[in-house]
Amino acid sequence: MRIEIESTFEMETDGLRGTTIFLDEASVMATENTVMAAVLTPGETTIGNAACEPHVQDLCRFLVSLGAEIEGIESNVLRIRGVESLRGGEWSIAPEHIEVGSFISTIGAFLIAFGVAIFLWNFFNSIILGKGKPAGDDPWEADTLEWATTSPPPAYNFPRIPVVHSARPLKEDVPHT
Repeated sequence: MRIEIESTFEMETDGLRGTTIFLDEASVMATENTVMAAVLTPGETTIGNAACEPHVQDLCRFLVSLGAEIEGIESNVLRIRGVESLRGGEWSIAPEHIEVGSFISTIGAFLIAFGVAIFLWNFFNSIILGKGKPAGDDPWEADTLEWATTSPPPAYNFPRIPVVHSARPLKEDVPHT
C-alpha cells in the first residue's frame, strides 16, 4: 500500500481483503463507505461501533437484496462476507426520519409565535392604549391567604397575623382581618 500526502490524498493497494475495523466515532458516512467497499472485498469484514441510523440499515438491506451477505444490520457491529458480484435490483428509499422531528419543531415554533402575538396584543391594549381593567383584590377567587388582602397589598400585608385553621384559609368561616 502506498499513500502520498500533499494537497490531496492518493492511495494505492494490490487489492482489498476482509479485516476487523473499529470506528472511533460511529460515523454514518464512514459506515456506509466501509459497507459498500466490504461487500465486494474477499473475506469477512467486521465493523465495530458502526452507525446504526435508519438510512444505514436501509443501505444494508438494499445491498442484501442485491446479493450481499451482511449480518447485524440493526446493531452497531456489522459482519460482511464479501461476494464476487452483486445482481441488479430495485429498492424504495425509506422516508427521511429526521423530517418528522423538523415538522413537529415547526408546529411548535408557530404555536410559540401565536402565544407571543396574543401577549403583545394584550400588552398593547392594556398598557399602551389603557383599555385594560384593573384586577380586583382576588381575580381568581383563590383560597390562599395572599388573596385575603388588597391588591396591591399594603406594606404590612395584614393588620394582625391571621390564624390559619386549614389548607384553604379563605374558604373557612373565620374572619382574617
